[in-house]
This record gives sequence, structure tokens and C-alpha cells, in this order.
Amino acid sequence: MNTEAESPSRIPPLKSIGVAGFKSIRDKQSIAIAPLTILAGANSSGKSSVMQPLLLMKQTLEAPFDPGALAIAGPYTNFTRIDQMLFRSKSHELSNSVTEIQVELVLDSNESVEVDYSVGGGIGEGPFYLKSQKFSHPLGTYTINPYVNEMELMKRLNSIRRFEADPGEISTNKYKLMFKRKRCFFEGRLSRASGGESGTIDVTSPYISNMIFNLLGLIYVPARRGDSARSYPIASVERFFPGMFPHYFPSLINKWIKESADEKNRLETAMRDLGFGAKIQARPSTASDVELFVSRLGDQDIHDGSDDLVNLADVGIGVAQALPVITALIAAHSGGIVYIDQPELHLHPRAQITMAKLLADAAEKGVRVVVETHSELLLLSIQTLVAEGYLSPRDVKLHWFERDKRTGVTTVASADLDSTGRFGDWPEDFGDTSLTAEGRYLDAAEARLSVEAL
Repeated sequence: MNTEAESPSRIPPLKSIGVAGFKSIRDKQSIAIAPLTILAGANSSGKSSVMQPLLLMKQTLEAPFDPGALAIAGPYTNFTRIDQMLFRSKSHELSNSVTEIQVELVLDSNESVEVDYSVGGGIGEGPFYLKSQKFSHPLGTYTINPYVNEMELMKRLNSIRRFEADPGEISTNKYKLMFKRKRCFFEGRLSRASGGESGTIDVTSPYISNMIFNLLGLIYVPARRGDSARSYPIASVERFFPGMFPHYFPSLINKWIKESADEKNRLETAMRDLGFGAKIQARPSTASDVELFVSRLGDQDIHDGSDDLVNLADVGIGVAQALPVITALIAAHSGGIVYIDQPELHLHPRAQITMAKLLADAAEKGVRVVVETHSELLLLSIQTLVAEGYLSPRDVKLHWFERDKRTGVTTVASADLDSTGRFGDWPEDFGDTSLTAEGRYLDAAEARLSVEAL
């Protein structure tokens, strides 16, 4: 699904996300989106749950057919039943009557859209229907729903002055409000009783277009990035990347090698810094497939590398897992979100430290990098970059997810870094776990030595 052709630099990027009623998130939990945003917490604490509604909306917009208000099954998320999506409590203390999912998207311009998706879509409507949609901006707020009072809404719109219309005409009901669902959003128009297209005023498009652009531009690099392959299908690489991003990185690399020395050099520099081969090549194997070759000599000077290049399938799995991450960070436009699940996967500790710098570099260039991680070393490396002055503390936001053991409810605690990279006390620290494990080992080693000394 296409949106209006706009320059990415002119579209306000996402500033925060709010979610309620989805999986373990009962009451609305909001996270600020900084240039570098870290999502941390134990397994099944709700980290993915705050981002999945965006992926649901993205796959709804990208579907080749109209799936209704939410496409619950697709490349990003794949649900088969409604109860898999809605909040359900583990405790009798909380009601399980949640029948709505609420998503709030706030832009840097302080314009926001809050959308409520409710269970009960009938045949031809999908499993959810679009219950209501609230627009907010510095000049005011208004809500669209199937039962809205047209006269009151028109007066409200006129007071906000989001369109040019004569107040007298509004008050005498010479305008009629019409709105329809545009995939996962409402689209509203005011029309004169006569006047054709020239008498039609779009009252939602500025917001909807900006939201759609941000959603379509979101790049998702999942934890399951696929295995190394001998060859990869060639894909079209334009402004947007519908579907999983790992499908695109071989074609992007092929394009950069042919057309863009800058991106190719950035890619090879990142590979070299991570300790991988210093060169990369792409060779079409058929009319529809491309093979990737990397050198094995790290940062050594190897001339053209032709004698050293090997197929990507013949090198360590860490290379194949890191390439989609690096490529996404380079390909993303300023203001666009790159959501990466565990960028540290299959990386040596030294490479994890370098990965933190690559994430920081992308954030410094204007990309909104959202990282879901279990790596204490990655977080510590980001703190170090702040303390060294390489990364501004204002560009980092930390969100820690916890799930109540009795009720199953997820809550989010957020923290900012200071100039030394410190973030204060989180509900639970990676560091505490490491110290506990280290102390346990030292105690066990000391006890063993005591026994052997007898």
C-alpha cells in the first residue's frame, strides 16, 4: 500500500508509542523513542508486546488485500485466535473482560493518533473493527467513531482551524461529514452539499499520511534472521521494505556494490570493525538469484581479495546474522525506525562492543534505532560511549520491562543516562545477575579447593 510521495526528512518521526490491552500489557504503557532506544527485561516480560502492535499495523497496510482493521496473521506477527492477542490475567483479582487493543502513536511535532481496535468484526470486517480514532495536536483534539455527532465534530474541527470553511456554513449544516476505514485508520472528509471535489475538505489526511509513512518505513530485523544460503532471491530495493528485512539485505549489498561506493565502504568498514572479512562481493548466480562472497582475512590488505573470497554459507554464522543488522542501519533514512531483536546474537564479546558503536553511529546520523536485547555487555558498551563523549546521553532511552508474577501484568520503567553513562536503579539489573553468577562460581571454586586440600 502506498502513501503520498514525501521526502523522509519532511515527515515528523515517531516520538513515543503507547499500547494497552495487548497480550501482557493491560493498562496503557508508553515508551519514548529516542535516537537509540533500549528495551530490556527478562524473557516474556513484554518487550516485544509493546512493538508488535506497530508490526500488526504495518502488515495491515502492506497486505495485498484489505484484511480489515488489523491483519492478525502475516510476516511480522502470526496469530490464529483473538485470545492470543488480548490481555488475560493470571489472577482472579483482575477482570479478563478486555476486548480492545489501543495503540497511540505520537510524532515529534506533538501530533498524535490514538486508535482503538475492538473485537467483534463481522464477515467482511476482519476479527477486529475500528472502534474510534482520536487526533491530538497543539491546537486541540477531536475523535472520530461510527456514532460521532457530525455537527459537534464539525464545530470542533472549525475551532481547531485545520481547514478553511465558513463558520456560518458549518453551523447551518451545509457540510456533511463522511469517513471510511483506510486499512487500520479512519479517513475523514467534509463535503459541501454541492461543489464536487472542490467542495471536499480532507480532515485527517495530514495525520494519517505521516503515521502511514512512519509505519511503512519501519525496518524490522527479527532475532530469527535465517540461515546462511548459497544464493538469495533478488528483491526490489526502494524506499520501503515490506515484509521481513532479511529478505532484502543481499539485494541491497548487490546494489551498493554496483552503484554506491559510500554505502559499500560503510558496510565493509563495519565488517572489518566487527572482525569479519574486509571485503564483500555479490555475484548473480541466475537471473533471479545473487550470491554473496566475503573475504576471510579480516583487516589485512588483500588487494582485490579474489583468491580469498568464500561464499557466505562457508563462514561463521555470526557473519550472516550480523549482515542484515548492519545493512538495515545503513539503509534506513533519517527519522526512520530500525527495530532490531537481539543484535548481539552469535557475536563474540569483542564484536558486541563494536555493535554498540554501530548502533550509536546510526543514531547519530538521525536513524531511530530500537533494540531489544539481553546483552549486559551491549548495554555497558553504550554506557561507555556516553561516558567517553562519543554518544550524547540525550540520544539514549532505556526501558525495562517487568511482569507481575501474580497477575501477569507488564509494567515499564524508563531511565535516562547522565553524562557519565549511569542510569540509576532499574527494578532489576543485568549487573546483579552477573555479580550473582560470579559470586556463585567463586564460592563453588573455593569450596572445591578446600575439599581437595584435605
